[in-house]
Amino acid sequence: MNPLLEEALKVDPDIISADSWRLPSSNIDAFAARRELVKRYAWAIPNDEALNAIAEWSPIVEIGAGTGYWAYLLTLKGADLVAYDIAPGRNRWCDANLYFPVAIGGPEKASEHSDRTLFLCWPPYDDEMAERALLAYRGERLVYIGEWCGGCCANDRFFDLIETGWRLVREVRIPQWWGLHDSVFMYERNRDARKDVPRD
Repeated sequence: MNPLLEEALKVDPDIISADSWRLPSSNIDAFAARRELVKRYAWAIPNDEALNAIAEWSPIVEIGAGTGYWAYLLTLKGADLVAYDIAPGRNRWCDANLYFPVAIGGPEKASEHSDRTLFLCWPPYDDEMAERALLAYRGERLVYIGEWCGGCCANDRFFDLIETGWRLVREVRIPQWWGLHDSVFMYERNRDARKDVPRD
């Protein structure tokens, strides 16, 4: 188990079910605790299934890595990973010590790593960062963690780019905070999108 998952389970033991229809946690401090945990660790809660699946697509380049928490856990699974953020560990979305050496860099860095899988975890809502990274990227694989279009991640143009140029090959469920609907989506570059995909 990882520290974020351990602490999240203390706040809300039901996150492990990944059931968006359950009732809110009876712990009235859950939302405040989530706010602190996402700033200290990451916006998505890793589990072994997700980490193993993503590590299989190594080598990886992560854009918007924040504290480098997912990057750190992925390297423990054997992944070869480089990570960038415009303000590693210290920006409006995270405020913590780094778990992994995150270099300073924005979405344009994706253009330098076509030999790696592009990894985007909870790109900022209504922001062009994810769109710019995807447009800059010339490689063949994308891992996106977050909510789908209409949720709390990225901008509409990012999802339009995925719909028109990428094929979903796998979805891996992760623990979810109440009221959120995030998941791990794994894509390969392809003009013919396929609707029926394996789901763990």
